[in-house]
Amino acid sequence: EHMVSSKEIQERQNLTADASGMTLVRNSHNENAPSQLQVISYRIVNGVLMRRESPGTRDLVQLDMFWQAANSNADTTPPVILQSGVLAMQVEIWENNAWRMAGAPRTQGALPASGLRVALQVRGQQIPMSKAFLLGGM
Repeated sequence: EHMVSSKEIQERQNLTADASGMTLVRNSHNENAPSQLQVISYRIVNGVLMRRESPGTRDLVQLDMFWQAANSNADTTPPVILQSGVLAMQVEIWENNAWRMAGAPRTQGALPASGLRVALQVRGQQIPMSKAFLLGGM
């Protein structure tokens, strides 16, 4: 819901996904404060799905540093553990009226998607847990 468009961050990449996780840029709104940008990442490490979020910033150079840290697994912010026993993650984007697998990170710009579907294969469950999101701001 709060994901930023590529235009809002001067055509920087705003979403990347692969089998080990995904990273996105979102607007963060704190009461009585200007909105800031945050890099949010979800990663599977040793069967555990973890979420990390960068500090908020309004500086695009700092945003680039947070993006790089999240995507190179050099992020040192403490993770929030979301789910254990995760065997795999599948991320698909809704593009041109069809779901397609989100692949390797693109070198520039946003994924031209209007939806995102995330599925987690969890140990002991035959059917993956799945959730779809509308990305109207893209």
